[in-house]
Amino acid sequence: MENFLYSQSVFAIEMDDQNYDCFHTSLDPDELLQKAQGYFNEIRALTMSTSRYQIVSYLEHVLYASAEFIFGSNFIENAGLDQEVTQRLCRDIFLGNPIPSDAELLKFSNRPKNFERSLKEIVQYALAWQYLSKEFVASNAPLSEDIILQTHNYLTDGIDASDGDKSSSYSGVYRTESVGSKLATFTPPNQVPSAMKCFVKEFNDDIVRAEKKGSLDPYMLAAKYCHKFVNIYPFLDGNRRACRLILNGILLKYTGIVAPFGGNEREKEEYLEIAVRASMDEQVAEDERSRVPWGELASYMLGKGVSKMEGLRKELQEPKV
Repeated sequence: MENFLYSQSVFAIEMDDQNYDCFHTSLDPDELLQKAQGYFNEIRALTMSTSRYQIVSYLEHVLYASAEFIFGSNFIENAGLDQEVTQRLCRDIFLGNPIPSDAELLKFSNRPKNFERSLKEIVQYALAWQYLSKEFVASNAPLSEDIILQTHNYLTDGIDASDGDKSSSYSGVYRTESVGSKLATFTPPNQVPSAMKCFVKEFNDDIVRAEKKGSLDPYMLAAKYCHKFVNIYPFLDGNRRACRLILNGILLKYTGIVAPFGGNEREKEEYLEIAVRASMDEQVAEDERSRVPWGELASYMLGKGVSKMEGLRKELQEPKV
């Protein structure tokens, strides 16, 4: 995998106005952002050294955290297999090793009811993350619809939709039928292509503005586009797992870390409650909102990110002989 701390533009981390949610957390976003900036500067300085220990430690950290993220995101959707199998599979995929056989993997996990599908949900997620990491995170190229479509294609290839539609009919293809839920009204299918064009343009415009300003709030940015994506709901299936790819892709590109979450029942419930409140806030007219709908998710990810950065900083310190 790449050393992502070398690959992205470097921005000062600066709070995006007062959009963070303070109703559901006791953490101070301003204080956390100051910590995040300090940790980022320390980590980047450490990994720019010629020490093989620090470079390898950073890459190992990103590899492990990426598999943690994939496990947690799958766990939220009741998909995939356990943490040990997920780590084994993801590591082999990220390092370009052959994917272990079913027999090998069964040594690490009891065979679930839909073992082949569960296995595929890990493999395709890892391939999607690997693709996004290369084409968006490690690249100076702007975000594009093609990157999003190809990422979704990797994510869902060979995995039929929950309603039975074959993957070949929806993988990497914008949906052409209406979908909805009790809590959200998604973009009508005939408006999805234009909505995604606007999504990509708005993101790239935000980055251009950040480059001119010299500062960026990566946590608010990641939460914003995760929220916007899932409320467009551009694909027939796989949107929630895809929105979390975008979320952590933005964080990896602009902070150098992956922030896993959702890997146990408590975190799963926390995240789903945040998602429900965000969906409810999305239904409120913009001029009547007291905050942006993604403010609580930004606060949540800021806490996760700072915790991960603190751990990474400790890992990168040279061991005393």
